[in-house]
Parts: sequence; structure tokens; C-alpha cells
Amino acid sequence: MSQKTWESKARQHLEFLCKTIDSRRVGSSGNQLATAYAADILNKAGFQVETPEFSCIDWTSESASLSINSENFSVQSSPYSLGCQVEARLQVLQSVEALEN
Repeated sequence: MSQKTWESKARQHLEFLCKTIDSRRVGSSGNQLATAYAADILNKAGFQVETPEFSCIDWTSESASLSINSENFSVQSSPYSLGCQVEARLQVLQSVEALEN
């Protein structure tokens, strides 16, 4: 197979896995689709593939909010993070160095 053919196939696989499937987070339908896709490609290439089943939750965000002095900001929660309600003093930082400190 030529270099261009390998590059084309790699591009097709990456586009499917990274663009067609919107999310591959663990437990999601996208993750299951990506697993089935990879198993099919490897099977067709002559590899013996096993895809053991295991119990796994799919993460979903119920809501996230940030308010400062009655002003609301758009935020997103981190996957699998635990919920919390926090009140704290706002600290404005002007540089990466200040953040590191």
C-alpha cells in the first residue's frame, strides 16, 4: 500500500473518530460506537479483537452556574466532577505567574 493510501485511510479513521462522533467520554454511546468501529477495522485487518463488557456510568451535567454580584457568567462543569456550592472572595489575576503563585 502506498504512503498516500495509508495517509488517506488514517485521515478517514481520525475524521470519523474525532468529527463524526461528537463525544467519546467513557460510558457514552459515542464511546461504544468508537469501540465498535475500531474493533471492526482491526478485525478486517486480520487481528483477533475482544471487547469485554463492563459496567460504566455515562456522565451528564445537570447544571453549572457562576454569579458575581448579581452578574451571571456562562460556565461548564468538568466531566465526572462532584457537585458543590461555594462562596468565596473573587481574586483577579493579571498573569500566569500570579496564577502559579
